[in-house]
Amino acid sequence: MTYSLDLRRRVVNYIEDVGSKAAASRIYQVSRWCVDDWCKRDQLEAKSQKRRSRKLDWEALPQHLREHADALLRERA
Repeated sequence: MTYSLDLRRRVVNYIEDVGSKAAASRIYQVSRWCVDDWCKRDQLEAKSQKRRSRKLDWEALPQHLREHADALLRERA
């Protein structure tokens, strides 16, 4: 789950201005791990996730789904 950038900024600002990481975790109802991670980062924006390489061709999949809408999984494989 990705938290909003606004929430991340509020948590980090709270820690810098007022309180502790534990207090921020309780107030904003996020895990202590998230709070620690956000405080260590240079940028609070969400990190992009890489897809693992698979046998599946992600570009060809939508076309195949349109052409063979009723195909079973074993037929797609």
